[in-house]
Amino acid sequence: MPLIVGGVFRHLDPGAPPLIFSAAMTDALAVIRHVDEFDGRSAALRARTLFEHLLNLCDVIESTTNTSKRYMDHRWAVQKLRAKRRDHLQVLARGEARRETRRLDDLAQAARRPLRRAVEAYGERYEFGWAQGSVRQRAKGYGLLDDYDGYSLLSAAIHGSSGSLDGVVRRIDGAIVHRTGHDLELAATAWWEGLAWFYQLMDKIVQRWPNGEAEEIRGATGNLLLDWQKIRDALREQDAKIWPTTAPPGPAIAVVIHPSRVRWFYYRPVDDVVMPVDPPDPIPPRTAARIDIARKLMATFEGGVYAQRPPLIPMPDLRLSPAPGVLASPAAGFWPASTEQWHRFCAELDKHGWSQAGMTGTSEQ
Repeated sequence: MPLIVGGVFRHLDPGAPPLIFSAAMTDALAVIRHVDEFDGRSAALRARTLFEHLLNLCDVIESTTNTSKRYMDHRWAVQKLRAKRRDHLQVLARGEARRETRRLDDLAQAARRPLRRAVEAYGERYEFGWAQGSVRQRAKGYGLLDDYDGYSLLSAAIHGSSGSLDGVVRRIDGAIVHRTGHDLELAATAWWEGLAWFYQLMDKIVQRWPNGEAEEIRGATGNLLLDWQKIRDALREQDAKIWPTTAPPGPAIAVVIHPSRVRWFYYRPVDDVVMPVDPPDPIPPRTAARIDIARKLMATFEGGVYAQRPPLIPMPDLRLSPAPGVLASPAAGFWPASTEQWHRFCAELDKHGWSQAGMTGTSEQ
């Protein structure tokens, strides 16, 4: 592949086309790599960029406004931005900070005059984007409005739209489950959209600068698109293995009931720890009724086993948070030694009206 890619450059016009091809080839390979790693969101970012590479190539080939020179001149705007970003200097050693400052000053100085000439030639908005016209306007001009819909779909993911999170947010057992990391649903979309745009870009190159190397890359890309169903099905199979079949337990408020007092805790199941919290003020009637049921049952259940070692009892529907800086402790010290015994206790709670306790028309806040 490196030899094939390298052979394409010698056929392209100097200026913008080799840069656009180089960036597009890099991003196309990145889409494949990210999908292979199940990293759908990174794949979406690279795929979306491929649509802009396609528009850039269309521009420098066909447009009398968005020319190759205009594309190349924008490097001075980027260089100016690079020279302005200096927050990182504060973490450098003194000598290294001085050297980095001189380097950035040189970049700013080198960009100043050519950027001024470019802004005079292309207008004040040139610094914020090299091409005249919005992405949609340019896409319409090249008959790519249908593809623009795909670009907008991937843009939703890049911009953090709620509608783009189906691959990492799912309702399970009535609960909303968030999965961080792999987004395999978005990976399949990125594969198709990104490689389809890269195929069109390579087709443009073959039509404008006919060469065997570009034809070979175009053909290989077409084969990857033909394999999309296999890719999608493989991703779905892996996705099904990753998603839990039941909703994982979330943080909860729990109590430890002693004969003369109640201790309140914030329980975090993911690492099985507890942190003390202040009780609600006032205690909702439904919660108070549940505590009363548990206290009475603890004194009689299996010889009073829980009177000697009170368990940690979740209290549904309460929202309390530990104070900042409160240390966490292992929850294991509270749980009964016998899981079977604990389940029997929970069953007894339900028999004594735990689920319906306090339901007199008053809702907890």
